Amino acid sequence: MSIELPEHLRTGPLAEQAAKALQDAQSMSASSNSVPRLSLRGREFRLVEGGEEVARFRDILDVIILGVEPGPGLMVKTWYKDGYKSGAKEPPTCSSDDGIAPAAWVTDKQSQTCKTCPKNTFGSAISPNGKPTKACRDSKRVWFKLADGNMEVPPPGQQTQLCVESKKPFADRTLYGANITVASLKAFSEHGRALQALGQGPAVCVTRLVMLDKEFPELEFKLQAWLDADTAPQSLKIASDRPWKIYSNAGLALSGPEGSSRGGLPTALPGVPEHLKQQ
Repeated sequence: MSIELPEHLRTGPLAEQAAKALQDAQSMSASSNSVPRLSLRGREFRLVEGGEEVARFRDILDVIILGVEPGPGLMVKTWYKDGYKSGAKEPPTCSSDDGIAPAAWVTDKQSQTCKTCPKNTFGSAISPNGKPTKACRDSKRVWFKLADGNMEVPPPGQQTQLCVESKKPFADRTLYGANITVASLKAFSEHGRALQALGQGPAVCVTRLVMLDKEFPELEFKLQAWLDADTAPQSLKIASDRPWKIYSNAGLALSGPEGSSRGGLPTALPGVPEHLKQQ
């Protein structure tokens, strides 16, 4: 059954006001756990879309980071009442997008603010290696597209092949989200400082994610290549527009903790190319 949109919502001042509320419908449509995301498990990078795994990569993954949230000095906060279980499809019990207060979708808020939350205090939990930690886990959220040249883990009996996403034009590649968990935050910060020293942001370069040989997933971040003069403007526009803002935190909060060289990327980086230098 379809209901025709009435005239007063199609034209005139009321229609303009109603159109401004469209963002609420966008938020509703993006509030499921179908946010395209990156999961880390078994020394593999796994791309998940619509709740289904669509590609796997072993040890390394080259990406273009288009956004990092929340801002400087703030962290995403995530707490599971019964602990995070690998492969879980339920959102966390309580979570914060900005590390200031619980997200609007949370129904079991542990505190009105993160600063006063008992789950956010050191010693409120014990880590897997037996050391005091916080029950509520800190992370940074990154939004990215795959760079060129990523070779995915093939099905049994098949040869390694270039993944479908890396074959697409940059504009058509899927935007993925990922949580950088506490184990990788130091390396992530160091990568940011290295880029800052060069006067550049992550949206103009290829960042290589390297999976370390550890009991729990831990990443290193390496500056792998600069984007060319055609791709860089497209990347910077996405970074400016921040289209991921329509997504709910619930979907991405699920991605809790859990090589050979490739063509098309230089093995050693020269200085910042001319098209990225400030004139």
